[in-house]
Formats: sequence, C-alpha cells, structure tokens
Amino acid sequence: MEAARSDPPSAIAAEEAIRISMAATPLRAFMFVTPICALRVHSEHGYWDAKAVVSATGTWSNPNIPAYPGAELFRGQQLHSAHYVEPLAFSGKRVLIVGGGNSGAQILAEVSQVADATWVTPTEPLFLPDDVDGRVLFERATERWKAQMEGRVIEQPVGGLGDIVMVPAVVEARERDVLHAVRPFVRFTPDGVVWADGSETAVDAVIWCTGFKPALGHLASLGVVTGDGRVEVSVHPLFPCAQWVCCAISLCLGNPSEMSAAANTKMLETHRQACKP
Repeated sequence: MEAARSDPPSAIAAEEAIRISMAATPLRAFMFVTPICALRVHSEHGYWDAKAVVSATGTWSNPNIPAYPGAELFRGQQLHSAHYVEPLAFSGKRVLIVGGGNSGAQILAEVSQVADATWVTPTEPLFLPDDVDGRVLFERATERWKAQMEGRVIEQPVGGLGDIVMVPAVVEARERDVLHAVRPFVRFTPDGVVWADGSETAVDAVIWCTGFKPALGHLASLGVVTGDGRVEVSVHPLFPCAQWVCCAISLCLGNPSEMSAAANTKMLETHRQACKP
C-alpha cells in the first residue's frame, strides 16, 4: 500500500482505515486543518485523510470500580466482573456482589449456590417479565429512536436496557428466593464493610459488577478526551463534516476481534450520506 494518499479525502479513506485495522495494524490519529478535511489517521504504512474518525475501542479493557473510603485497607479479595470466571473460587466465603445490572444478578445467581452472598445495589433492582429478552429490548429501543427522529410518540411496555433479563440462572435464583438486594455500604474496614446504620459485616470478597468506562487512552495525547474520560462529538466551525465519533460498535480504530462487517458497512454509508458535498 502506498505510503501516503494524495487524492482528495473521501469515504474510501475510511474504508482503507478499516481494512488496516482489521489487519491489526496500529493506528494513530491526529487532528489537522485543510480546506477539504480536518482529520488525518496515521499508521506505520502511511496516513489517510478522513472527514470522520470512529474510535470504537470499546470499554472492556477499562473496568469501573467506584471509590470507597478504606478500600485500600481491606484485606479481602476484590475483583471486577470482567475478571470473574466461575463461582467455585468463592466456595464457603462471605461475598458482596455490588451492582444492580444483569452481570450482578447473574453472578449472584451462581455465587449464591456455593457462598454466603449479599447483593448490593444503589436502588431496588428492576426485573423484566420472563418472556422479554435482550432481543426484544433492542427492538424496542430501535423503535423509540426511530420515533424520536420522526417526531412521533409511541406507547411501549415498561422496560429498559438496564433492567434485568430473566435468563434461566436468574429464574432459578428467584426460585431459591435469593434475588434480594440491600443498599450500599459506606466504607471498608480491614475485614469487611460498614453500613449506613453503623453496623459492620465481615467480608471475604467483593465482586464489583459496576460496569466499564470508555477505553480511550490511545487518544490522550490529542487533547480530545474530556475530564470524565469521554470524547465529545466535535464539529469544526469551518469544516462541519469533520468530526470525532466514539461509539460502542467496532469501526476504524477498534479491536480486530470485535469488528463487525455489517456495522462497518452501515456506519460508512451513514457517513457517506452525511458528508455529501
């Protein structure tokens, strides 16, 4: 492949960037300004001028563990759900499972079979009906988005993407009457935690099911990462079609193992339409 492109930037540049990413070639992106384009993507083979750069590096490599007073004093085990493997490692232990989403419910369902497990959530967990799964939620969210874009209001059953799906393991946990949660503790001690009422509980392990943050360290040197670790979609006042986009789907700067050909094609077509002169 040529060391650099000299023809006018276009969506073809983005397509080539995708192919390079899929071949596991490291990419570096720099902002710049020309009368035509405002973004340049560099690799070890050359560079590509683009009207948009999608940094789809996901979140899995950046687990979120909330800060709690005394956490550094706690002598027990702490791990994030990203590193959870199986429940037997917690057999016979006193375990706190922190987080009110699907990972928290599913890990509770497993760990509670072999350990003394306590589920800690900020509010009461919300459970979906047994016949509603992730596919149904995605379809509902898509319909809501379409309606908003068209200025319509549609009636849909209650239930959001953050609500707990009743997969078989969670249904079984409900039958064992273990799907009960308590509100968060306030601090750690060397041997456990202290609750809001001042009572203490000895704990052997804490499993943090507290989600992830965007993995955008590779963009830090560009000055586009905000204080909360995100990248805002930015539009240059002179070149409104040049923009940074950070999203959850796998494109351009994403991990090759996470690439989705269908998502790539759809996003490229979206940018082609949006950036037509």
